[in-house]
Order: sequence, then structure tokens, then C-alpha cells
Amino acid sequence: MDNSDFSKPETFIEAIGQHERLLTFYEIWAGARTAPNLVPRKSDLDVVALGMAGLMPSLWVVEATAWPLAESTFRYRLVGEDIVQGFKNNPTRATLAEVHDAELSTFLHRRYRLIMEQALAEYRSGRILQADKKTFIGHRVLLPLADDDSKCVFTIGCMQMDETIHHLTASKRPKVSANDIIATPIDHLPL
Repeated sequence: MDNSDFSKPETFIEAIGQHERLLTFYEIWAGARTAPNLVPRKSDLDVVALGMAGLMPSLWVVEATAWPLAESTFRYRLVGEDIVQGFKNNPTRATLAEVHDAELSTFLHRRYRLIMEQALAEYRSGRILQADKKTFIGHRVLLPLADDDSKCVFTIGCMQMDETIHHLTASKRPKVSANDIIATPIDHLPL
């Protein structure tokens, strides 16, 4: 991705502003930033504020297992209870390849790598098929986090799902496309 592939910061803020949960999540994350170009450290994120806002059940954290990221696998470090219940699976400690089919695992690896390497804020919207075959419109925000050495090796995400739209089988599950993604460098976003 070069800068021509990025969305305007206003587009990102407008998209998340339509979803109170996602906006609150973003504001808590942004509160941990100390400079426009600085990725907040995971240890600086206010988990009490996340809990008080009722966000913990809809959060997940993915960690890169190696540096450079091109050679890394990505592992789920934390998966909130709403996500675990919806998918009837707790992927905590599992890699992307252990949880998802090859196509989705490759797509997610590429997205998480971009978020971490380029310090991107990303909004995604699209259909989500849960284990009980209910299909929801899911809205997700993914944001980079650094370790205590300021190396960006985490992505934290928050999900908000709208009501069921209809039933689909796993074979008819829609794939996420680049058109469903709004991404912007964090240094373009307001503090």
C-alpha cells in the first residue's frame, strides 16, 4: 500500500462514528497515544476504561510471533467472550492458520501485517457467519499496539454486530474484499 491506497482520516472517523461501541473503543485507544506518530504501548491502554465501557467481550488481540513481520505468524492473544460465544470456539493462543481456512488466514495475515508495519487504523464492515449459521453485519475497528520496547507487534480489534440478516451456509459465506476496508495511517488521525 502506498499513500494513494489510504482513506482520508475523516472517512475513517465518519465510519466508526456511526457505531457508538467502535467510537468509544477508538477514543480509549487514542487516549493512550502521546504523539500523532506514536503507536500506543499495550501496557498504556486503559483496560479499566475498556471494561467500564463494556467493550472487553467484543475485543481481540493478535500478536506477531517474530520480527520482521514478513517472517512472522500471528497468534490470537485474547478473544472476548462475545466472539467466543458467537463462533463456539475460543481461538486464544491459536495461530491464524489453526483457526481459519487458507484463504482467510492469508488475507488476515496480510491485513494484520499492514496494520502493524504501517501503523494503520482500519475499519471493516461485512457479513459474519457465526457457528449457529446466523449471519450478521459486522463492523470492526483494528488498531496497532506496541510492546514495551515500542515495537509494533500487536493489533487490537473491537467488533460490533448488527441484527441477523439471514441464514447462509459456510460454503456461501461472503468473502471480505478490499472495498469493505477503510484504512488510514494513525499519524493522520487526531489525538
